[in-house]
Amino acid sequence: MKFNTLIVGLVAIGLTACVSIPQSTAPKSGLTSNKAIKINENILDKDIVPEHSYPVAKTGFQLVQTQGGSVFLGPILGSMNISRNSKEMASKIKSDFFGVVPYELSKKALLETGFIEDDNARLDVTPFAFLQKCDDNSYRLSLVYHVKDLQSKWFGRYTYHIDKPIKVNDFPAALNDQYYNQEFSYGADKLAQIMKKDFAGQLPVNGKKYNVGSLNLIGEKMGGMGIYTQPEELFIQNATVIEETNDTVIVRMKGLLKADPAFHGLSFGVHYFNKSILHTFEPTK
Repeated sequence: MKFNTLIVGLVAIGLTACVSIPQSTAPKSGLTSNKAIKINENILDKDIVPEHSYPVAKTGFQLVQTQGGSVFLGPILGSMNISRNSKEMASKIKSDFFGVVPYELSKKALLETGFIEDDNARLDVTPFAFLQKCDDNSYRLSLVYHVKDLQSKWFGRYTYHIDKPIKVNDFPAALNDQYYNQEFSYGADKLAQIMKKDFAGQLPVNGKKYNVGSLNLIGEKMGGMGIYTQPEELFIQNATVIEETNDTVIVRMKGLLKADPAFHGLSFGVHYFNKSILHTFEPTK
């Protein structure tokens, strides 16, 4: 057994012993013909993002990073230190001239795909972007549609992962590059189409089980006291592959919304990846 497999397996066992890891499921049958949605401009529910993360002003970007934690501080003080560092880091990002606005792009894509905006709708959609600070001093970006049925306990998530990371020193100026504008626009359209298919019952519920690893999911090393597993060796087990081409893949994963990335914090929901950013993509044995 590979060491990274052992590490992730032990993490999964530990998490399962403490709390059930929600499985991403297709929308319930009563929702499959529902096109009316309420679109939130900001994250209103802190329970849908990692508890140590912090919004970058009102840009729609949610900073995720784990610097500041330590086995010597313990879980409570370490958690408080990570949150404090995240808040300070987010406050230093110059947010006045962001070249990408997730809410505007997402709203346009959803309405053009056939969804109807209605403030009284039972479906609540929160578009935002994860800004994950990784161990290589780069940010990795992912566009997210978080969807909640206000009349039941069902919730879902659709995530498009941007291929190219941005060096910390180049952010946010790099967001004005044409590449990122095009990628976020394409991602918004792609997520709207995937969401529409899922609500129409056209995305498979079951599929082949794969181990899936990407720095867009886990960009931080894991461990402590000098013993670490590098992010390039970490992956999520038993992801369900529901669509695949030669270059792309759509998978459905379990996840814990409030956890750090290494503990399934970014893995819940339906994900669209270009295979070029996957360091692990192999059938689960």
